[in-house]
Amino acid sequence: MWKNIHLSKLTLLILSIFILKVALILFFGDFEQMNRDEERNYNIALNFINGLGYTIDGVKTAWHGSFSVMVYKGLITLNIDKEFYITFIHFLSILIFIASIPFFYRLLLMVNVSEKVSLFGTLIYCIYPSNLIYIGNLFLYEKLTLPLLVICFYFLFSILKNRENSIYAYLVPFLIAFSCLIRPSMLLIYFVIFSIFLVCSLGREKDKKRSFKRIFGLGILSALTIFLTSLPLAQKNFDMFGSYTLSTQGGYELMQGHNDLARGSWKGNHRQGEYFEYSKKVIPNLDLLNEYEEGQARKDFAIKWIKTNPVKEVELIARKIAIFMLPVNFEKGYNLINILVHLLFILSLLLVLFKRRIDRTLLVLLSPTLGALLLSLVFFVGLRWRYYAEPFFILTLTYVLFSYFKEVKLKTTD
Repeated sequence: MWKNIHLSKLTLLILSIFILKVALILFFGDFEQMNRDEERNYNIALNFINGLGYTIDGVKTAWHGSFSVMVYKGLITLNIDKEFYITFIHFLSILIFIASIPFFYRLLLMVNVSEKVSLFGTLIYCIYPSNLIYIGNLFLYEKLTLPLLVICFYFLFSILKNRENSIYAYLVPFLIAFSCLIRPSMLLIYFVIFSIFLVCSLGREKDKKRSFKRIFGLGILSALTIFLTSLPLAQKNFDMFGSYTLSTQGGYELMQGHNDLARGSWKGNHRQGEYFEYSKKVIPNLDLLNEYEEGQARKDFAIKWIKTNPVKEVELIARKIAIFMLPVNFEKGYNLINILVHLLFILSLLLVLFKRRIDRTLLVLLSPTLGALLLSLVFFVGLRWRYYAEPFFILTLTYVLFSYFKEVKLKTTD
């Protein structure tokens, strides 16, 4: 009976969130323009079709995700309106997010959180400010990759727990490959997730051996799928710059996070302002380099800077961790829900450290957060990267605090 009550409440929650998100996107969504990065990629595709090559302002570029450039080439060739595509992505993101809600709920149940608390945690996931407002109403592909991350995490966690999985679990490599194509930053996050899952599945027990083999198999299949789907993009960039790379952006962003002006977050435009003047001083003949060469020069400088400034690098790491944990949303929005979730997440971590009890489940739940944090430490703190950790803040704090209060209650009863 109680199970049916909670399932009906979950159904009502899903329906309510669907209506709310549709209403919000209709009232606040932009159906005419994509975000600035994707507008740039669309113009690159347009230039290519007009015989100008993969250029912007007359300069060859492979800066942002090459995959979206290919998508936009297809749209333009097929005479599909950009506005139609924008509308499609907005509503596709809503459908995928709605699909992720029951998976989030089941994740909480799988870590032995009560149905009532699991329902409440799922509610927080649904109304989290990033999902509803700060990212949810913008044209950002993170709206697709975040709920897909929750779904993929559920299947991997089910395998770790040796639960019976449907054939849909074998969709995971393809969902991961799609996520990495539209957001290459997901590569590092999924690498960290798989690494931690594999470590946590090690053991001599028959169940652990079986889960290790299955997770390892999905990891290999995911890597192979990513490699094969990325080959055309790497070949395109090789034809342009003589190097098999998915993007020229990496070196630029590495230097953003490691230089004398760096303070842990994005410093500013590469082509204007104080940071640009600094870059010209520390990198010889910067104006004579093409995009790929400049990226390599910036990468080399960043690595050299880290080696020669170990104390400053440690200070930057501390600053980045602090910025990462600030309850601020993309585009600098604060919200009471953000503040409470971040505070409770930090409290749960302190509680775990105090009790010196980091179990396998906790480590696995933290894996996406550790992946997003590592991404921020390698480059700089980007709130669109921190977004991937936010659902797992909720999962982690719910698991830790529920387990703690359950333990306290049992001791009190005894």
